[in-house]
Amino acid sequence: MTQLETANGAKFSEALSECRQLLDRCTNETRTLSQLLHPPLLDEAGFGSAAKIYVKEFARRSGIEVDISLDLPHRLPADTEILLFRVLQESLTNIHRHSGSSSANIRRPSTEKQSAWR
Repeated sequence: MTQLETANGAKFSEALSECRQLLDRCTNETRTLSQLLHPPLLDEAGFGSAAKIYVKEFARRSGIEVDISLDLPHRLPADTEILLFRVLQESLTNIHRHSGSSSANIRRPSTEKQSAWR
């Protein structure tokens, strides 16, 4: 093998290694994005459990301390759970991007007569 062939082979191996690393990163980021958009736990355990785990990960990633208290007596309809999850995501994103706050609170009213979320 000539020096040129050896050099080109090394460059090819290096380029191939970089491509593999990039593919691994893309795969991991796609998986993470998919889970953030619709976490499997939302279907399996409902909004309450999925929200608590999402909030925990959000706090870890953002450095914003989030206190969440939902106390849901039962599962909500699937469409409602997805809607609430999206509202939670958008609310936390807005807090992170725009508020400058170091903490946030998420509460569900404790009585059925109260219909608003805080």
